[in-house]
Amino acid sequence: MNAARNAIGNAVRLRIVRGLAPALLSLLAIGGAGGCIESQPGRHLDLSGDDWKIHFEDSSRFRAPDYDDRGWAKIAVPSNWALFRGHYAGVAWYRKSVRVDSSLIDPANGPVALYIQTVLDSDETYWNGVPIGGMGEIDDFRSHAYGRPRVYRIPHEALQPGVNVLAVRVRGFFAGDAGIRSGEVYIDDPLAIEARIVLAEQLQLLMAFIFATMAVVFFASCVYTRSWQIRGWFAVGSWAAGWIQFWTSPLAYDWLESLDAAGWSGLSLLLTPAEPFAFVKMMDYGGHYLLGISGIAFWTAYLRMRNTPLHVIYYSFSLLMYSGCVISDDLLLWNTLFDYWFAVTAPAMLWIVLSLILRARAGESRWRWLLISFSVMSAAAAHDWFFHNGFALASYSAPLLHAGLLAHQIMVAMQLTWDFRRDSERSDAEFQRLWSLRLRNQQFLQALLGRLRGPVDEIDVISSELAHPNLGVPHGSVAGHRRATIELNRLGRDSLDHLAQIESHSEDAQHRTRPA
Repeated sequence: MNAARNAIGNAVRLRIVRGLAPALLSLLAIGGAGGCIESQPGRHLDLSGDDWKIHFEDSSRFRAPDYDDRGWAKIAVPSNWALFRGHYAGVAWYRKSVRVDSSLIDPANGPVALYIQTVLDSDETYWNGVPIGGMGEIDDFRSHAYGRPRVYRIPHEALQPGVNVLAVRVRGFFAGDAGIRSGEVYIDDPLAIEARIVLAEQLQLLMAFIFATMAVVFFASCVYTRSWQIRGWFAVGSWAAGWIQFWTSPLAYDWLESLDAAGWSGLSLLLTPAEPFAFVKMMDYGGHYLLGISGIAFWTAYLRMRNTPLHVIYYSFSLLMYSGCVISDDLLLWNTLFDYWFAVTAPAMLWIVLSLILRARAGESRWRWLLISFSVMSAAAAHDWFFHNGFALASYSAPLLHAGLLAHQIMVAMQLTWDFRRDSERSDAEFQRLWSLRLRNQQFLQALLGRLRGPVDEIDVISSELAHPNLGVPHGSVAGHRRATIELNRLGRDSLDHLAQIESHSEDAQHRTRPA
């Protein structure tokens, strides 16, 4: 029986994978297209590596190209400076000597720009002592710019043949995660940089679209089946995942900054943080909290467990943590509250893993499948926690939660679709069984009527003879027989009428419930 179920489950999953193939191919096409964008010869200059220098002090003298930085410590870029300095929240300066060839200096070849993928949190950037850009406020902890790619054009008059000096003043507000953090650092043509940013943005929006599509499909299945508990929570979680993808994309920042530049002050009227960046981060945090709540509720329902007071405490705690984002504009407080929430969520994730392990040992393939999916997401979440807290094992890699979450949601969606298919087949089989039983009952009633008609006819004949006045039977005896036979005749006729009504009702029900 288990072998048959596993075979059917594998066949259904194969069909689902074939249906998802176009979306996955689109993801690969967009992701691979980034490598197809070629810069002009000699225009792309990679600045990543371990030949950067860092100094944990603040002085305007550090931006000068002729400043003597031989006493500074070396650091790899990108990396988390917590690995080098420990937990430090403050200002640090990065410097790097860059050798430039003539193709970058010649204005006829067009402008050039510096690209830094991730700086935590705010920065001021200088090329040969000339300021070329910056994001966030160095001295205002409420003005951050972490997670935003930097693209700074380098004026041609600031370029010089030979060795140039790049200096970056960085303010890290989060002690365990700061600096030129992750991703690429290079010089290239601004159009090529913009094209790569757009492709990365399209990939992220495509992931958001996949999450949103899953949410719509499972919301529709809830309406169709009038069952909300399991698929409904999964739909909410998928919607929250898509929400996170959108609000962490550069498009969200650009959109809100355009509204802010146009003088739209609705943000400050509705919510406390009026800064576009703070509003984007509020939406991001809200998506993560909702994802956690819906995830716990989904697995509780799917594992057929009851909600306990611990569930209520967890939901209330999540809402309390998010209320800090609404009533305060301090992003440091938001991050601290989120760390507390994650510490509370981790045991719940462990509880789900243990529950899946125990059920997987029972032998059903779906529990092993779900255990793999949840383990993938849990490993991605644990990796990102180590990544953002400065542990060496994950310090030089990229965040993986979004990819792990996408894999988890797709695998769970496949299992829920298989469950829906299995339940539908069981419902169809039960309907066919009941329909067959109804037909057999109808045949039984028809046969019973056929058998009763003969005896009843005989009763009619006997009663007629007994009631005839010329039978030669004593008057009293005839009268007694007459009453008895009349009563017997009435009972027989009533029985036939009742059976005929039963047969008629059975035929009407057959016509009403006959499948199309």
